[in-house]
Amino acid sequence: MFLNFVEAVKEYFTPEFKQQLSEETKESISQISTALDILIPLSLAGMLRLSTSDEKDTEKFYELCKSQISFINSTPPITKASTNTEINQLIQSIFGKKHEETLEAIFQFAAVKTSTINICMFSIFPPVLGLLGKHAEKNKLSENGLMGFLSSQRKYIVKAIPKSLANLEILTEVSKPKNKIDSTNLKNSQSNYLLKWIVFLLVIGIALFVWLLLR
Repeated sequence: MFLNFVEAVKEYFTPEFKQQLSEETKESISQISTALDILIPLSLAGMLRLSTSDEKDTEKFYELCKSQISFINSTPPITKASTNTEINQLIQSIFGKKHEETLEAIFQFAAVKTSTINICMFSIFPPVLGLLGKHAEKNKLSENGLMGFLSSQRKYIVKAIPKSLANLEILTEVSKPKNKIDSTNLKNSQSNYLLKWIVFLLVIGIALFVWLLLR
């Protein structure tokens, strides 16, 4: 099982792939590497947000990941545009309501053209989904299992984003709700633990009282 899926995905996109992207977009390999280093964790953050939004989205996301396993090649193809409607919809929705603002922040940080970001997205999304699908298949994960795996990668995803992009809506949505949930769960767990002890002490007290009466 992957300890850090973000790094595993980065390693999947080889220097040969980056060279092809560089030739296709007329950008330097350094710029391409920077763009991918941002796009990969941001994409995973968006996928995490979508996959945990509701049960139907979780099921749809799971099936989409499984359907993209065939895109895992030694060197992924460079894609200028996708004919897969589901992939196109995913790309449009993955960055939330401020889709254009997020893309603007990415290409400004990486100092590349907007068209370069689009080509990078169309080229990496199918393999990233396929890698998730492959992971689910290999480890026999259900829909909820894959969602749990993505959730376990939250800290790696957030850590991989440059601090200058930390205020993007997609990151605040991914990081803050989890903290709330964890806090609520912790409080509930503590309350349940205390309640169990109170009931236990009451039972012991009643048993002792009855024993004294019988004597």
